[in-house]
Amino acid sequence: MTPEDIARFWSHVDVRGAEECWPWKRARSGKGYGRFSAEHRLHTASRVAYEITHEPLGAAEARHTC
Repeated sequence: MTPEDIARFWSHVDVRGAEECWPWKRARSGKGYGRFSAEHRLHTASRVAYEITHEPLGAAEARHTC
């Protein structure tokens, strides 16, 4: 992902405290999961957030509690 994609991603997140949920402010899937378009495809917002802040997940899933 480009630096511009990453900046655009974070502009769609309601960034809060370290122990709080950070809600997605943009498009959602039919099941309510955040969706982010980059690199000519849709990504889940939780996966993008994890990969930006940690490392690529590969085939693993990004799970969240809020």
